[in-house]
Amino acid sequence: MLKRLTSLLIPILVLGVLVNEILNTPIYTDRELASFRERDIALAKNGQFDEALEALKALSEIVPNNPLVWGDYLTVMIWAHRDQEAVQLANKPGLPPLPNYVLAELFEAALRIGDTASAQRFAIAETGRSDNPEKVAVTRVDRLREVGAEPFTGAVIAAGLKRVPNSAPLLMRIEVPKPPETAVVAAVEPVPEAVAPTVDKALEQPNKSLSVKENPSALKAPKSILSKSSAHANMATRPLRRPGAPVIASRTAAAKSVG
Repeated sequence: MLKRLTSLLIPILVLGVLVNEILNTPIYTDRELASFRERDIALAKNGQFDEALEALKALSEIVPNNPLVWGDYLTVMIWAHRDQEAVQLANKPGLPPLPNYVLAELFEAALRIGDTASAQRFAIAETGRSDNPEKVAVTRVDRLREVGAEPFTGAVIAAGLKRVPNSAPLLMRIEVPKPPETAVVAAVEPVPEAVAPTVDKALEQPNKSLSVKENPSALKAPKSILSKSSAHANMATRPLRRPGAPVIASRTAAAKSVG
C-alpha cells in the first residue's frame, strides 16, 4: 500500500515543481529583451565583460531559443578574449541558428585558436544564411587560403555555389589539380663516342679531377666533330666584328689599317 502511494505522489511532486518553474519564469516581450541586450552590450563596450557575460548567460537561460541573445552572449565572450570557450559553446548541440554577425566573429576566433574545421563550419553556416552569400563565401575562402587552410575551402565554395549557381568569383576560386611536378632536364648534346671513354673513366674516379696535363687530348674534340661541315668550319675561322665596323680579313690588313 505504501509503495503504491509513493508511486502516485512522485509524479504529482514532479508536476508541481515544473508548474512552479513555469510560474516563476519571467516572460519578456521582444522590446524588453532588446532593452536588456542593449544594456549588456553597453556594459561590454565599457570593458565590464564579467558583468555583461553574467547577465547575458542568465538571459540565455530564460529564453534559450532566442538566437539574438545567444549571438550577443558569444560576441561578448569573444570581445573578452575567450575564443576557445566561445567556439566550444557555439559548437554545442541544441543552440538556435546563430545570426551572421556572430558567425563572422566565431570564424575569426576559430582561426586564432587553430580550429580550422570549426572555422569552415561557421563559414558554411554564414554563407547559407547571408543576404549576400557570394561575397561571404569569397571572403571566407580567401581568408582560409591566407592562413594556409586550402583543403577547407572546397566546402565553402560549394555552399556559395548552392546559393549562387554559376558565380564567376566562386568558380574562379575552385582549385584545379596541378600536374605532378617533373624534374626539368636541360637539353644537352650527346657525348661523342670518342670522348665517352674518357668521361666514363673520370666518373669512375670521383676524387680525381681530370687534368689536362695528365691527358691533354681529353679536352680536345675529335677532328671529325670540328670538320662536321664546311659551314661550321667557316664560322670557326670567320673574324668577329662589332656592329657597323668594317670586316678585317687578316692580321696584315689589321696592321695596315692601324698604320
